Amino acid sequence: EAAMQRLPGPATDGLSAKDIDKQVDAAWSGTYNWLTGWAKLPNEPKAKIAAELRDRLFPNGLKFTQVRYVDQWAESNTRLSLIDEAELERSFDALGGRAFLNALRETHKAYGEVLGITKAQEEEARAIRIRDALDRLADALRAYVLQISAMERKSDPNSSKLVEQLLRPLMT
Repeated sequence: EAAMQRLPGPATDGLSAKDIDKQVDAAWSGTYNWLTGWAKLPNEPKAKIAAELRDRLFPNGLKFTQVRYVDQWAESNTRLSLIDEAELERSFDALGGRAFLNALRETHKAYGEVLGITKAQEEEARAIRIRDALDRLADALRAYVLQISAMERKSDPNSSKLVEQLLRPLMT
């Protein structure tokens, strides 16, 4: 198991993947314990909110914190996406758990950086944005050339000069 946990290369801020993994594990287990504590309070209306939040985020308890780094990052990412998409942040706030949520997000971000996951995704997204922009430019140039070419009339010698003048920047 130790071999599957090792990652090559330096970690951000001098921390290894193992160090960040411990921080991520602590953030998730702390959140789990905090929600469990709330859920156990008798006659507390917010206990239901805590139990529901815990059950949604931890359907299998903390097992996901014991898998390979990359798989654990993916599990963490899924849970954080659920928090955002289902607007579960309000439940954290109702229970006074903003510090837990902040810790989850911060350690998850650092984890992705150390593992090289988030940087690769950002670079891929940037490449897609550049490619999309280049495609739009090529489409606009084609449309421009087509419209300018359609302006040429054999019966009007000045139209040829105008077309040549308008296309010259593209030819040079």
